[in-house]
Amino acid sequence: MSDDCRYDGGGSGFMPFIMGAAIGAGLALVFAPRSGEETRQKANDVADDVRERVRKIIDDAEERIKEAVDESRESLEEKRDVFSSAIAAGKEAYEEGQKKHETEG
Repeated sequence: MSDDCRYDGGGSGFMPFIMGAAIGAGLALVFAPRSGEETRQKANDVADDVRERVRKIIDDAEERIKEAVDESRESLEEKRDVFSSAIAAGKEAYEEGQKKHETEG
């Protein structure tokens, strides 16, 4: 069997959730001893539930992404500050060295 068709467990689990929901909804519709109207209502209820769950998954993912971006931004700003301080210290040390060299020479 090809490795291309195998699910490796990576990612958020979004696609397996959608596939499971679709299969479950389909089986429920096929085996449900209901009238056409009841079946349509049940299908609408299942679709609404899936939409709500997908919306929650998207909102959660969006929040995690925003947090990661904020953390990255803060880390970058801290590193920039450290780098700027190091450059300033290096310039100061260079200038002091130049002054010392000029007074000795």
